[in-house]
Amino acid sequence: MALLSIQMIVVPCQGTPDQNKHYKSPIGDKYISFFKSNKIICHHVVSFYIFAQILNVEMKGIQIEPLKTKVNYPAIGLFYIIAIALRYLTNKTSLLEGFTNGFLKIILQGAGPAIGAWVVFLLFKIKHKPSLRGNYNTISSPLLLYWGLPITLILGVEYAVKGTFSFVAILAVLVYGLLEEIGWRGFLQQELKPLPEFLNILLVATLWFTWHLNFEVTTSNALFFGILIVGTWGIGKVADTTHSLLAASAFHSVNNFFTETDTLKITILATLVTIWVISSIYRKKQLKKNQYKHNDASVSQY
Repeated sequence: MALLSIQMIVVPCQGTPDQNKHYKSPIGDKYISFFKSNKIICHHVVSFYIFAQILNVEMKGIQIEPLKTKVNYPAIGLFYIIAIALRYLTNKTSLLEGFTNGFLKIILQGAGPAIGAWVVFLLFKIKHKPSLRGNYNTISSPLLLYWGLPITLILGVEYAVKGTFSFVAILAVLVYGLLEEIGWRGFLQQELKPLPEFLNILLVATLWFTWHLNFEVTTSNALFFGILIVGTWGIGKVADTTHSLLAASAFHSVNNFFTETDTLKITILATLVTIWVISSIYRKKQLKKNQYKHNDASVSQY
């Protein structure tokens, strides 16, 4: 079994594959490489597909809130201007060259979508369903399940195999993913809900891809765009089911943890996805059960 290299799996994606053929880990000087094998495409796409299919079960008995009927295009425009401007400043200029703190530098490079979302939430008084807690009773539930579990599992395997403990790097991946998901799923994909689902997914994926600021016409970029389409669909299903940005960011971050595949990394990925799928199925059943009880109580009052 191949040894786990924690520096190979804990660096968040800061651009498209061609941009990231070589860049440094925030916790060391070792260079990493993306897309050495097309196996990465397979396991990301399959993971998103399996989870999304299981989540896409019938939701009878669960109370559904009224759907949005209008898209706030001015809010979307302002959000994206802020997101892509900050992306350009932090990734295409020398603005962050003086930063010696690798953790902070990584976070700033991915903060644009979150800052853009927060600005439009405030200016346009927009309220969306996704939150950190989601439809869980307490924030500790999604925090332990979607952040605590991968941190514990990856650090445990890393320590057992290599004798190292890269907590800061793993935390950077999760925070980076959360900042992106606040924008893509917390705002943009929700704001585009009135559109047909396929158009919604295509628009979000296209804006997400463009945000990476790599416009070279290459096979790697085409594959990357395909991953973003599948990811937009799959992570969107996670957000719609749990209403939790912690859950959405976990799936986003798992995609960034595993930039290359080997037996051990695929095992870790499969373990995380399996546990999350089972917990989501159980969560749906609990929501249905609670809604039935609520409906029965309401009927008994008349």
